[in-house]
Amino acid sequence: MKKETADKELEVKVGQEAKHPLMEFVPIVFNSFEEWLGRWNGTNYLDEKLGLLHSLITKTGWWIKPELILFLLSVADGYTDKSFSDDRVHVLYGQPTEAENRKSIASKAFSVLCLKYFRSEKKEEPLWWWLLEHEVLFQKVLWFLRRRTSISNRLCNCSLIHNGSDDHQQEIFRNFLRKFSRLGWDFRCPESRRYWDEKTRQLIKKRILAARPQLIDVLCELGELNWLNGRDLELDAKSIKRLTEIALSNSVFLPSEKVSDGCSSLRKPKNLEEAVLGGSIAAQVVLLHQIREKERRRISILYEESVRQYEDQQKVAELDLIKNKKMELEKRAGVLTNNKV
Repeated sequence: MKKETADKELEVKVGQEAKHPLMEFVPIVFNSFEEWLGRWNGTNYLDEKLGLLHSLITKTGWWIKPELILFLLSVADGYTDKSFSDDRVHVLYGQPTEAENRKSIASKAFSVLCLKYFRSEKKEEPLWWWLLEHEVLFQKVLWFLRRRTSISNRLCNCSLIHNGSDDHQQEIFRNFLRKFSRLGWDFRCPESRRYWDEKTRQLIKKRILAARPQLIDVLCELGELNWLNGRDLELDAKSIKRLTEIALSNSVFLPSEKVSDGCSSLRKPKNLEEAVLGGSIAAQVVLLHQIREKERRRISILYEESVRQYEDQQKVAELDLIKNKKMELEKRAGVLTNNKV
C-alpha cells in the first residue's frame, strides 16, 4: 500500500510540472567582446572557460576585431609544447594536473583560431587576409610563429604540422602557413581588397618585405624552402643572411676530413658549398641565387655591349647616308652649274 501511495504521489507531482525547466531563467547573450572578456576574467572553472572559447565560433561580427585575435593568439601560445607546469602545485593521483588543464584551454583557443581565422576556402579570400592592414596584429602573428630559441631554426606552435596525421585543424594551419609565408615574394591583392588605396598597398607591401627573414623561417619549418628556387624570386640582403644562417647552423653528415672520424662525420658545415654537400636546401637557394645574379650581370654586360655596337653601327650607317646624300647633292650642283654655262 505504501508503495502504491508513493507512486500515485509521484504521478501527481509529474503531472503538476506545467512549466519547462528552461522557463525558469532568461537567457543572456554577450553583446560585445568586452562583455565576453569580463566573464572570462571572472571565472577559474575549466569547463566554463572551454565553453566560453567554444561560444566564439558562433560570433560573426567579432572576428573583424584585432583585440579578439590578439587575445586568442596569446591564449593559444604553447598549445603544442609548453609545459604550463607549476612545481608548487600538488595534485591527486589520477586527476588532471593544472598544467594539463591549462594546455587544454590553449588547445581549444587554437582550435577556435583554425575554424574562424586561419581557415581559407579554395575560391574565397582567406579569413585572415585583413591582418595585413594592422601592424600590431601582423607582428603578433609573427610572434606566434617565432623561433623557439635564438639558436634554433624550429618555430613555436608548429611541431604538430609534421605528425603526418589527417588532423583537419593542422591541415588548416599548414595551408595558412604556406600562403602566409609566400606573401613575401608573391603578394597579390585579392579582388575584395580593391578599395585599398595606393598608399595602403605600399605600406602593406613594405610590411611584408620587412618580414621576409621570418617568412623564410616559416618556409623552412614547412620544409618548402625549395619553393624559392623554383620561382627565381628576388632575395634581398636580409633574406640571404637568414638563409645562410640556417644553412651553416644545422649539423649535417659530411665526408670525413680525418681518418679518425670514420667514413663520415656529423658536423656544422664551414661554408655554403659544404652545406650543399650535406643536403642543405637553404644553401642551395643562396648559391643558386648567386649563380643567377652572376649570370644576369654577365649577360647584362654582353647586352649593353651589343647595344653600344648597334648604336655605333647605326651612327656609321647614318654618316654613310649623309655622305652619299652630300655626294649626290654636289653632283646635282655640278650638273646645274654646267647647264648655266
